[in-house]
Amino acid sequence: MVHGNITPENIILNKSGAWKIMGFDFCVSSTNPSEQEPKFPCKEWDPNLPSLCLPNPEYLAPEYILSVSCETASDM
Repeated sequence: MVHGNITPENIILNKSGAWKIMGFDFCVSSTNPSEQEPKFPCKEWDPNLPSLCLPNPEYLAPEYILSVSCETASDM
């Protein structure tokens, strides 16, 4: 799974101090079976959409916008 919008606002701490990721609005799952290399479908970036309908571009992997591709490293 690729989260697609990991920002400081989407990381919270629970009472035990453990970090948790939330806000899975833009996550995508692999379309390949588990024994093959994961492949993730990405939506084309549409600048005409309201900002609430798009991941935060300041934290988004450049390849998502430039080449409409994403992989597990896109969340790094």
